[in-house]
Amino acid sequence: MKSFRILLAVSLLTGLCACSSGGKDNADLTAGAPGSWEVYDTVFTSVLTPEETELFADATEGLVGVTYEPAAILAVQLVSGTNYAYLAKGTTVSQTPAAGWYVVTVYRDLEGAVSLLSAEQIDIADIKTTEARTEYTLGSWKVDERTVNAAVLPENAHKAFNAAMEDFTGVGFEPIGLLATQPVAGTNYLILAKAQDVSTGAGSLLYAVTVYEDASGSCRIADEKPFDLTAYISN
Repeated sequence: MKSFRILLAVSLLTGLCACSSGGKDNADLTAGAPGSWEVYDTVFTSVLTPEETELFADATEGLVGVTYEPAAILAVQLVSGTNYAYLAKGTTVSQTPAAGWYVVTVYRDLEGAVSLLSAEQIDIADIKTTEARTEYTLGSWKVDERTVNAAVLPENAHKAFNAAMEDFTGVGFEPIGLLATQPVAGTNYLILAKAQDVSTGAGSLLYAVTVYEDASGSCRIADEKPFDLTAYISN
C-alpha cells in the first residue's frame, strides 16, 4: 500500500492542471466566445458524518503531494465490506497550489481496516457522462440518499439553480455541489446533482447539470446528462 500511495501521489502531481478553455459548448446561449471553466475552489460545508470523515482521513493518511478535503459520499457498494465513492477537493502541495475535484474510492473491510483504492480527477473540460439515461448503470453501486442541502454550493450558484428549476419540466434535480463556473455573456455553473429516475426504475442517479445565468439574471438549465460515476471509481 505504501508504494501504491507514492505512485498515486506522483501521478496526481503530474496530472493535475488548470482546466482548458472550451468545456461544454454554450455558443447557442451567449454572444461572444466563452471563457475557460474555473474549478470552484472555496471553503465549503461538508455533509459527512464524523465517522465518514475519519474513514476518509484514515484512507488518505500518508499521501504526499496532494491534500484532499472530502465533501460528500456519492455512492456506496457492498462487497466483502464496503466501498465508498467520495467527492473530494484535491489541492497540490506546491509553490503554486492547484485545486481540482476528485472521486476518491475508499474500501473498508469487515474488520474495519481501511484502504485507498483510487483517486480520479474530474476533468471539467471533459466530464464523463452518458448521452441517455437508458445507457446509464451503476452496477451494484447505490447513490447516497441523504439530503445534501446544497452544502457544496455557494449562494449565487444555489440561487441560480433554484431559479432555473422553476421552469424546468424534466428530471427533478437535487444539487450536491458546484464543480466549476464559466464566464460567458453571463455565467455557466457546472453542478453535480442527483435525481430519482422513475422512467427506468434505477433509483437515484447522478447528473452533470449546467445552469446558465444571463447578464440580466435570468436562469435556465442549459444541459443535463447522467454523470458516469463508473468512469471514476475502482472496480
